[in-house]
Amino acid sequence: MGYSLLIGERVFDEEYYREMLRDDPDLDLTEYCFYHVLPKKLEEAPAFPGDDLSQHGNDRHPSYSGWAEFCDDVGLADLFFDRENGCLIQEHSGVMRLERQHYYAVRVARKRYQAQYPQAMPEVGPYDYRTGFDKQETCNYNLIRLLWLEWWMKWALENCKEPSFYNS
Repeated sequence: MGYSLLIGERVFDEEYYREMLRDDPDLDLTEYCFYHVLPKKLEEAPAFPGDDLSQHGNDRHPSYSGWAEFCDDVGLADLFFDRENGCLIQEHSGVMRLERQHYYAVRVARKRYQAQYPQAMPEVGPYDYRTGFDKQETCNYNLIRLLWLEWWMKWALENCKEPSFYNS
């Protein structure tokens, strides 16, 4: 199991809303998320060698533990998980409005990461389940995720009426 993470325009899922009401008119709808972000692919969006998870798309699907480890590794745990300070993953499933400060936090984290690991390249090679990916080698999911977040956050802030980060 894991997350489905999408960055883009927030949309209301009217069909899901009506279906829930039809099935149980007395249902407490505050427990459900009726907003989401639709998958989108743009030719100019990043694609990374060996990474067939996103391929120009605004969606990624990391494991729960993989995303948590990534956030810890690159200094973004508070941005995604600190509920007291308006994190991006408040609820699961949920959608949060993207702000410029989110983009800047990711951009700073990416620059810091690349300074710390100057040999890191945004590509995926063979995975060794015993040792994982070496941050000094070319196999680098952390850099891929940082570049993906940075590109799509910037795109959403520049192109969407309601730029959002969605997780399910």
